[in-house]
Amino acid sequence: MWSGGNSVPLSLVIDRDFALQRMSQIAGGHVVVCDLPAGHKRLDGAPRTDLYVSVPLLQVFRGDEPIPLTEHQLEIMCALATAPRPLHRDVLMARVWPDSPDAAAHQALRTAITRLRHRLGDHEAVIFKDLGYSLGPRVQTDYWEIESLARDDQLTTEIAEAKLPRFRDVFELLARRAPVGSRWEWFVEMEAFLEATFRRIGCALGRRALADGRTCEAIGIARRVLQRDACDDGARAIVVRAMMSIGDRVGALREIHEHELALTRELGVTEVSPLRALLP
Repeated sequence: MWSGGNSVPLSLVIDRDFALQRMSQIAGGHVVVCDLPAGHKRLDGAPRTDLYVSVPLLQVFRGDEPIPLTEHQLEIMCALATAPRPLHRDVLMARVWPDSPDAAAHQALRTAITRLRHRLGDHEAVIFKDLGYSLGPRVQTDYWEIESLARDDQLTTEIAEAKLPRFRDVFELLARRAPVGSRWEWFVEMEAFLEATFRRIGCALGRRALADGRTCEAIGIARRVLQRDACDDGARAIVVRAMMSIGDRVGALREIHEHELALTRELGVTEVSPLRALLP
């Protein structure tokens, strides 16, 4: 991959297909989300025959095949996939049926769990014990790998070579997610966490690429972050530094101007961008 040279401003050659199609739709009472791409790598190395809950993609798979679930069934699976311990049935009822009376919500939960187990083809996919529900031992999820990397100190320092593949895998996964906003009230905080983790990992990968002299790759990663948040200071700083590293001062100034426009448009901030301090 080309990563330097002064003959062509880098800002003119990087605008290509950085973004993947990330779309989910609700149809006929079922949730349909994009299939896993060929060769998709499980974050935890789970066998392809296992049931697998992808929290960012809001989908449940058996191997590479997505399993169509109703909205409530999918919500239950995502709630259990992100719970560090068995989720008390009252908590689960309050999340999925917040407006229903307790008796009605309890019956709805029991019915939903029965039908969910049948749909998944595994009675032990969802386990009930001591008034709490949890995923069975044969059900894998990508959430805990994401959560682990989000707490990794290397996000604020420098990613070690040995960890680069893990961070790249999670970044690519999070790049494919379709933000769902307030689709589920309890999921709003999770949505914010996933989005923030995508940006933080992207910036860490971009800084590492720039430090290694992979200028084009650094800008490409940063641009993918900026497509989701045009105001992200860290991603914009990577692009500015990359432009300056190849002598493209005009490109760097253009990026700073775009940053200032984004801050005004989206946040109402009219001050001069602090990124101007990066210019000599």
